[in-house]
Amino acid sequence: MKFTNLLAGAALMFASTAVIASPMNIGGVVWDPDTETNLPSIKDFAMHGSIFETALEGFTPGQIITGQGKAERINFSTNNESSFCPGCELTFTFSMELVNASLTDFAFKDLALNFYIDTSPDFTGSDDGTSDDGVLWLSLALNPANFLTGGGTNIGTGSDIGTGGGVLDVIGGLAMGHFDSNGELFGGDMVLSSSFQPLPGTNLLSGTFDLTGKSIPEPASLALLGLGLLGMAGARRRKA
Repeated sequence: MKFTNLLAGAALMFASTAVIASPMNIGGVVWDPDTETNLPSIKDFAMHGSIFETALEGFTPGQIITGQGKAERINFSTNNESSFCPGCELTFTFSMELVNASLTDFAFKDLALNFYIDTSPDFTGSDDGTSDDGVLWLSLALNPANFLTGGGTNIGTGSDIGTGGGVLDVIGGLAMGHFDSNGELFGGDMVLSSSFQPLPGTNLLSGTFDLTGKSIPEPASLALLGLGLLGMAGARRRKA
C-alpha cells in the first residue's frame, strides 16, 4: 500500500508539473509560466517594457499624471515581442493622482492601469490613441492598502530621475482570471516597478516598467488534472 501511495504521489507531481509547464495563450499573448531558459531567477510571469508619462509640476497634491507604454518582453531578458505577441502588440495607458511629493520622494493614489492587445501594431509612444485602440487584455488598480511610492532626484522640476512601485489588484480584462491570485503583499495580485528620467525636448518622462505576478492555469488544464486524479483514485480502489 505504501508503494502504491508513493506511485500515486509521483503521478500527481508529474501531472501538476505538466499543467504548470504548458504555455498559456490568452487573447494572443503567449507565455510559459515555467520558463527558466533565459532568466533562471524568473518564473511564472514577468513583463518588461517602455513607458512615457507626463511630469509633475511642483508638489501640489491632486495633480493627475497620465501615461502610456508598450510591453517588449515577457519571461525573457531581451525583446521577444514577436514570440509572446505574434502579429500583435500589447500596449497600455494609466493615470494616477498625486498625494504628496518633495524633491526626493513621492506618493500617488488611485492608479488605474489598462493593457490592450492590438492586432494592428501602430504604437507611437504618444498620447494619440495608439496605446488604447485594442481589446482590453488586463485591467489593474492600486491595492487600497498601499500607495504607489518612490524616490529620486529633482522630483517635480521637469528633470525628474527616479524609481517607483506598488502592489496592484486585477479588476478586469480578458486575462483577469489568470492573474487574480491574491498571492502578493496585502493580498494583491501583481507587483509594479518603474524607472523614469526626462525625455529631451518634451515635458514628458520616459523609462521602463516591470510587472510580475503568478499565473493561474487554464480551467481546461485544471479539469484535465482533476480527471487524472479521479482516474488514479478509481484505480486504487479497484486494486484494493
